[in-house]
Amino acid sequence: IPSSSAASSPVRCCLCAASAPRGRQNSGATCVTHPSKLLLNQRSSLYLRPPPLRSAIAATTRRNASHKSSRGLGPSLIVTASYSSEEDWISLSEDGCVRKMVLEEGSGDVAAVGSEVEVDYEGTLVGEKGWSCQDVVECWLVNQQGLESLTPAFLENNVDGNKLTDGTFDEAFVSGLGPDLSRIQCKKLVLAAKRIAQQQIDFPVGTEFDSNKNKGDGAPYKFVLGKSKVIKAMQLAVESMKAGEHAKFICRADYAYGADGLRTKKGDVMVPPFASLCFDITLLKC
Repeated sequence: IPSSSAASSPVRCCLCAASAPRGRQNSGATCVTHPSKLLLNQRSSLYLRPPPLRSAIAATTRRNASHKSSRGLGPSLIVTASYSSEEDWISLSEDGCVRKMVLEEGSGDVAAVGSEVEVDYEGTLVGEKGWSCQDVVECWLVNQQGLESLTPAFLENNVDGNKLTDGTFDEAFVSGLGPDLSRIQCKKLVLAAKRIAQQQIDFPVGTEFDSNKNKGDGAPYKFVLGKSKVIKAMQLAVESMKAGEHAKFICRADYAYGADGLRTKKGDVMVPPFASLCFDITLLKC
């Protein structure tokens, strides 16, 4: 249900942000450019609503109403990435884990799959302290072998990025999450959390890990949309842009470099494991 402030806001496509044609200003209409995409009121909570969660997560969420706001990227992660309100961002993915904030509107064509595009971009690290408990479960816990069954306990105890990194997540705390956990499993989880905590020190928020302007002659980055080996977040980001548009994007690790991160050919870490990222992108040509 849209918020009370939504009534006077235009409805827009969730990909290209195009307004609905005259006479189709009701949320639920479809976009002319992207017929499969619903037009949603810009301030509507529908804009950020993800699909139903897995049954174990959904059941726990229904039991604990306080977790209803934790789906998708954690609000504090969004604020950390941009120093702006969560309301300034629109979702580009169904689960709300890739989001966009337009800084300057474009006036050209919308980027089309199959076309060669040219972009200026800068990628920075966002940090994981701002993870919601949903982020912790869906991005980190699922990668801890055989421990996904702890999902309900993580949600019930609101294990978010802060708890994972501030020292709360010790063996005593972890042992209380599941009576069947062995001591070795507890130790492994605590060590994995300590690695995430150490990353916040070794790779502080705002650290730049990549930029086309810092490579060679600083020429724009060119690739064929939908046919090149770019991360999922970059694909979704550029698909949503018009030529001349300047926007900021944030994404969770499962839309970027995942549990492995990214290293140089020499083995130096560019992006640490599970890293949430922020991209500043200008679409120059499409």
